[in-house]
Amino acid sequence: MNFYRNLNQFGRIWESYWFKPTPLLNLAICRIIIIAFQLNQTILQNDFLGTILERATRPGAKYNPTLIVKLLSLPFGLNTAPPDWFLSSLFWLTIIAGFFSLFGFKTNFSLIVFAVGNLFLQAYVYSFGRLHHPDALMMIALLILALSPAGRVLSIDDLGERIKLNIKNKNFTEKLGLKPRPCRATFYFICK
Repeated sequence: MNFYRNLNQFGRIWESYWFKPTPLLNLAICRIIIIAFQLNQTILQNDFLGTILERATRPGAKYNPTLIVKLLSLPFGLNTAPPDWFLSSLFWLTIIAGFFSLFGFKTNFSLIVFAVGNLFLQAYVYSFGRLHHPDALMMIALLILALSPAGRVLSIDDLGERIKLNIKNKNFTEKLGLKPRPCRATFYFICK
């Protein structure tokens, strides 16, 4: 009996330490840092688009697509490499979605597009034999961010919600006849 009480107490301590609610500001800062890092890796660090496009043309390249690549490029065939126009379009769509999610515009949707696009592009690169997975942690983090409320603060979505709320509150106070009087406030501060 004492063992189960101690086990329950340990479970409560464990849960309160690891699963307590955190401020959304911390999550939003993580979103910005993670997305900025991934955009930097994709755009600035190396010629990622060039690497993707020349991957299939290498001599002796054996295309063995991973499951995610097979699923997302199904219209082109299960074991057929997607065409260059598809890869280029997906690359630029991923970059645009990354900037949208960085600034918080339609955050969850753009994060999902960014995460799935990155996942596909990395899996496509790995479909040619090199199976080192240094990017797996980043892909997992992006998918978790896409399912989180990371866009509720420090985002264009948050700004839009605040503007809507302020307009709604302004209309409500005007209907009650409570109009702000800036003249009195200005006079008060000038005379003081």
